[in-house]
Amino acid sequence: MDWLLNPDKFFSERKNSGFKLPVLIVLFSAIIATLTAHLSSDTVTELAVKAMKEQGLSQSQIEMIKPIVYASTVGGAFVAVFVGWVVITLLLYLLSLIFKGKGKFTTLMKFVAFSYIPAILVSPITLYLGYESFMMRNPEALTASVLFGMVLYIWQAIYWVFAVKNARELSLRNSAIISAIVLILFLSASVYTLLQPSVLEMLR
Repeated sequence: MDWLLNPDKFFSERKNSGFKLPVLIVLFSAIIATLTAHLSSDTVTELAVKAMKEQGLSQSQIEMIKPIVYASTVGGAFVAVFVGWVVITLLLYLLSLIFKGKGKFTTLMKFVAFSYIPAILVSPITLYLGYESFMMRNPEALTASVLFGMVLYIWQAIYWVFAVKNARELSLRNSAIISAIVLILFLSASVYTLLQPSVLEMLR
């Protein structure tokens, strides 16, 4: 329960832990992301087909490319979770250099993995919103899904604070500043997604 109620204590006691559990956490999160991507694959394929037709591709060419679109959508979602794990860790690490952080990159990476647990806990909601958005073609559900993802980022950022604090041996204040900067970057990307009309129009 320390992970949920006292993350500071939780991370302080895990500095010498291995990578097995962190990798399993991120793997489970990647599987959930893959399932969500599968729900959106038909809509993504429709958008791709529309773009290909505008480029003048023949129907036979489009049919050959469609499986690739599906594979890249689903496989890309799986890989993106692991890439995101590395990117988040790298951003936190580089920003912590400004405050003269001392801990290892690998320790921070292990700790950041635990910030994926919130995504696992709320995965039933994520999958439901994905189903409503893309299988039931509900634009309001897609908007709710993006907003829900933003709330999830905020929850994850709380764990980034304590991950940085313990892995990089920094003060709570400096760790919070670092995590807030990374959070703003991810929230900005979500806002940008929310402002894009293409997918919303396709769902209507």
